[in-house]
Parts: sequence; C-alpha cells; structure tokens
Amino acid sequence: MPAEIAVDATNVYWTNVSTNEVMRCAIGGCGGKPTVLATGAIIAGGIAVDATSVYWATRGSAGNIYKLTPK
Repeated sequence: MPAEIAVDATNVYWTNVSTNEVMRCAIGGCGGKPTVLATGAIIAGGIAVDATSVYWATRGSAGNIYKLTPK
C-alpha cells in the first residue's frame, strides 16, 4: 500500500503504510521483489531523493525526518 512516491534516474522509491517500510525498485522492474531500505517508517508523510540519499518524514506528534545514505 504505497503512500508517497519519489523517482530518480534508475529507481522508484516509496513508503508502504501497510508494512511501515521504505521500499525501492528499479524503474525497469524488480521481478516482484522490491528492496526494503528501512522499516518502522511510522505513518510516512513524504519521501524525496537526491544523488546520494533517500529522505522520508513521519506524521503525527512524534514526526521526524530520516535520511538513508547511500540509497
């Protein structure tokens, strides 16, 4: 259940609200097995990517911003 989506030149990144994960899949496909980049992305509120990192934010009173390098 994707909530937020970001794209770079080679991959699609998204937050999955049903599993609380940040996921990645190559634009050309990943054979039905996306890569889990992080877990516990509690009610993700947004996602972004740059040349080296993926960032996501969580919603609610305990909202935080996370960074994963390398993506």
